[in-house]
Amino acid sequence: MSRKKALTIRLLKNIDERSVKAIGDLIEDCFPEAYGGQGQSEAKKCLESHRLAMAAYEEEQIVGFISAEAQYGVTGWEIHPLAVARHRRYQGIGRELVRALERECASR
Repeated sequence: MSRKKALTIRLLKNIDERSVKAIGDLIEDCFPEAYGGQGQSEAKKCLESHRLAMAAYEEEQIVGFISAEAQYGVTGWEIHPLAVARHRRYQGIGRELVRALERECASR
């Protein structure tokens, strides 16, 4: 019997280059037409200090990512992007990322 790996969601701040690469690869895999070859650049934009960024981890592997930017002051937040690893889609990870992001936005 296989044991399900624990999923944790973390607010991202000051992450290492390996994690930026993993997020960039995930963005490219989810949106190849928009970000093919540009995933690392988009990941860095999503991780800028004025944005919120969160990742879903299984053990230490990133399997999901969400980022948002405040709009209209901080009364609204625009999500861009929401990405989940192909092998983990349709398992509630995107929903959990949105819920975690909503909680963080509400606290601000």
